[in-house]
Amino acid sequence: MKKIKNILMSALLSLFSLQGLYAEEGEKVVVIKPACLAETTTPNRAPVRVPITAYYDSFTSSIIVSFIYDIGDVDVNVTNTSTGDFLEGTINAYGAPAIISISSATGYYNIHFVLSSGAEYYGEFELE
Repeated sequence: MKKIKNILMSALLSLFSLQGLYAEEGEKVVVIKPACLAETTTPNRAPVRVPITAYYDSFTSSIIVSFIYDIGDVDVNVTNTSTGDFLEGTINAYGAPAIISISSATGYYNIHFVLSSGAEYYGEFELE
């Protein structure tokens, strides 16, 4: 009985953690990762909880950024590495999701976040 409970709980947790990976039509999920994970990763550690979620909305040509909890002000840089377009600014991560308008030009995009604590996160996506 205990084994069945564990299996069901694992299945439910997996389902909830995957829910953010699926986007609706016209949306592209941007996977956000810690910027210096490779340097700090050690064996047998729990994965880092990333406090930022983001997706590209093709209808508004915008990146929608949400924060899992209040992390203060966040510096954001968005670069289209194919064209060289570059945007930078500061997001107030206290409330509603932030909308970052970008050009809808095709290419590879990098988005970089720097929290007030100094922690850094990044994401990459392609517009075709």
